[in-house]
Amino acid sequence: ARPAALGVALLSLAASGCITITQRDTILDDGKNRVVLRSEKRGTRTVDRGFNHPITIAPVRMAHILSRIDIQDDSGKKKERRPAIPTESLYPLAEALAKGLAAADSSQEVVLQSVRRTKHLAAFDRFYLTSLLVYAKDDLLHVQVARSDWEIPQRRRPFVRRRLYER
Repeated sequence: ARPAALGVALLSLAASGCITITQRDTILDDGKNRVVLRSEKRGTRTVDRGFNHPITIAPVRMAHILSRIDIQDDSGKKKERRPAIPTESLYPLAEALAKGLAAADSSQEVVLQSVRRTKHLAAFDRFYLTSLLVYAKDDLLHVQVARSDWEIPQRRRPFVRRRLYER
């Protein structure tokens, strides 16, 4: 009786539109950069969040915008500012973001994940993650930096797709 009552309650919530489901559409995945359009769905309707998408921004312009974003690292005594986007990743990341913003609609925000691989001591690979959340609203481009050149710990590397190790 209890599972049936729980099922009826969940069904009635879903029918009334109270349950919000996140929908993700991958539009670019080249093994280093992944662009996902993320939206919310209530019931059967997509929630219009009022973003000014699609927008067209030249990749070079996007690179200039991203190059101006600095973060302040206050882990030590001396507070240092550094670029949020690694220089070697700037142009590919800007091109991927420009594609994402051109493909998004008014209900979708653009999520970008970029993985950079480096060699350590000429034998060991290190992987670094930069992730951004971007949307345009009220004539402004909002960029939230979630991770900036964050080293992916050894224990989490199995979750990084296999293709990243092959490059």
